[in-house]
Amino acid sequence: MSALELEDIPDPYVQENFRRIKAFLDESPFEGMVLLSLTFGKAETALAVPHGLSFKPEDVILSSKQGAGSFTVLYEQTTRENLFVTTSGACTVRILVGTLGGT
Repeated sequence: MSALELEDIPDPYVQENFRRIKAFLDESPFEGMVLLSLTFGKAETALAVPHGLSFKPEDVILSSKQGAGSFTVLYEQTTRENLFVTTSGACTVRILVGTLGGT
């Protein structure tokens, strides 16, 4: 990603706004988290789902769920490689996986 050259922006107010946006993004608690979209066609029990992180995530945030099935994360079984989940039936979920505030 290219760096934003603030000095090249002639308007000091626009320059300051970009500084504030950058500071906000640099402090984001979601940095390092990944967004996964998962579809389950049937009930699953303790299914291993690779998360792609190099550490054991401590947080899973559900952002959406569609379908009749429920979705449960088995945190105690989660590893550096996989989340373990259980569903009661068909559903699609979108989840943020990682550790809020960094690893």
